[in-house]
Amino acid sequence: MPPRDPALDIQPNFESEEWSIPRVALIAQGNSEEQAIAALRKSWEDFHQRNLEAWDEYLQQQQGNQDNEGEDPPNPIIPPVTAPSTMEERPSWADRPTPSFLDIQPAHQVMKRLEKREYVELWHFTAQGCRDAAQRDLEEPDQSIRVIPSNKGMIVKAGSTGSISSKAIRDEDLTYDQWSEGKTRLLKCMEGNGWTAEETRELAKFFLNLDFDPMRSEINGLQAVMRYQEKVRRDWVKSLKNGTGYAIGTINRNLLNDYHRQVQSEIQARNNARQDEILSRQEEMLDRMHSRPTTRTRESRLRRYRSSRSRSPVRHPNRQHHRSRSPEVARRQNFRTSAPATPRSNRLPACPICLGRHKHHPASCQATKMWNGSNARCSRAANGRILNNQGGVLCTDWQRPNRCTNFVAKHLHECSGCGSSEHGADSCHNAQP
Repeated sequence: MPPRDPALDIQPNFESEEWSIPRVALIAQGNSEEQAIAALRKSWEDFHQRNLEAWDEYLQQQQGNQDNEGEDPPNPIIPPVTAPSTMEERPSWADRPTPSFLDIQPAHQVMKRLEKREYVELWHFTAQGCRDAAQRDLEEPDQSIRVIPSNKGMIVKAGSTGSISSKAIRDEDLTYDQWSEGKTRLLKCMEGNGWTAEETRELAKFFLNLDFDPMRSEINGLQAVMRYQEKVRRDWVKSLKNGTGYAIGTINRNLLNDYHRQVQSEIQARNNARQDEILSRQEEMLDRMHSRPTTRTRESRLRRYRSSRSRSPVRHPNRQHHRSRSPEVARRQNFRTSAPATPRSNRLPACPICLGRHKHHPASCQATKMWNGSNARCSRAANGRILNNQGGVLCTDWQRPNRCTNFVAKHLHECSGCGSSEHGADSCHNAQP
């Protein structure tokens, strides 16, 4: 079939809607809209020029054939006849069976970050992360057109609306089951997505050594392992991009022990803060309990005194003398009989800061002087804990009348009034009598 004369072709309008797909594809590669249209025009012009040259060659060949019509035509070269193939070649996948298991896949944006050799949280490779990605793919389109202002005016640019899920959990806060599932799927996705086989094997060795590390059997050891794997893997990915990678599969014992001590300190600090909050609430309840009976006792004594002055006693030969036969007075007399005789029964506990027994809130006392005017030895921190003049945290229970029975080495049993380890603030000689 003879070729068509390309001189009749007309250059299309690349700004029209029918050319939007190739135009948007060029814009997505970082070109402006004008650059994309110019690239399409130049591509068409180059192709049109090649068609013109081919048309000229065809015309010259036709002219030469007309000049040689009087000459004997050369013997045609007949290609050898080959027997037709009885069976066409089958592709390699034709004999491959359907897989028996199809694993779920992470989000498209997560795979892009993985191909760029960036750090990706393991949560995205868990079943929860993959299900969240599938739901987001249904709710959001893969690509969108964005209008971006520039020096040359408004530019239409293609961009992906997909983003990393906000439900992602840090690797340090993952459970062991989530960590095991995420690392296994991560290693599978690394193959053929920008990571070499040696890097994948080294990371698999890293996960395997942490899985059998003896630190997991220590108290709070699993939290330390989770913190170590996140910090070290994040730094390893960054070092590979900078060309300063290292053998991550070899566990650094000193660094792992440091993270274990950090975790222990943070947990102890949280427990102390929680315990101090409970103790502060108990102190406030004790303050309210001690303040209410005092008023009632004073009023009851006044009523009893007035009753004894206004009524004359009634004599009975076979009965003991009573001031009143009313049930209310009888109940008061029984209460006085059963109450302890010691004057310390109604005494308030000494404040661990000012060592005073007056009515105030010891849990929030910020006094710099003790009740007798001398300088206070301890102070109250912002979190409510008791600090001595060296900055040490004192045991709050030790300052109470019942003291504390926890004799751990880190539990500082020291009097906030004099510094003695034999008693607390309530039994200190500097406390208000």
